[in-house]
Amino acid sequence: MVSSLPGWQGGGPRTPVHKTDACDRLSSAADSRCVLSHRCGLSELCVEEPVDRVFVYGTLLRGESNHEVWLAAARFIGADRTEACFTLFSLGEYPALVHGGEQSVPGEVFEVSPAQLARLDELEECPGFYDRQWIRLASGREAWVYTLHVDLLQGARVIVSGSWRSR
Repeated sequence: MVSSLPGWQGGGPRTPVHKTDACDRLSSAADSRCVLSHRCGLSELCVEEPVDRVFVYGTLLRGESNHEVWLAAARFIGADRTEACFTLFSLGEYPALVHGGEQSVPGEVFEVSPAQLARLDELEECPGFYDRQWIRLASGREAWVYTLHVDLLQGARVIVSGSWRSR
């Protein structure tokens, strides 16, 4: 049986993909927080979800410095916002979203493949620097988002507007 991630609001059921190599790689990962949820049946079968959503709020936004390299091939779903329980910080060249606070941070939602999500994990140094977490957005959609631990914010400043574009 194939099941989707919690809160999946796609246009229909996801198609299972046989991913034996991916299963081996995922099951050996030290920290599963930054790996797509997957279901493993018998040892010869691993089913990985082929499409997921990611919410971006900084340099991965359309028109920003990292978009064309990292998300140009991703399907744009639409603009959205976080629920009002975050704070957005500037780390100079890029932002950091942190749990806690009262900001509803604007951003964009993209549909990505497992390979694209893995590339984003590399960009975001996840796990380690950023963590990837599944959140509910203001629209009710759910998506992955990259967040930073408060203890890594030394020297960062709050973006009072809550928006990377109007920093």
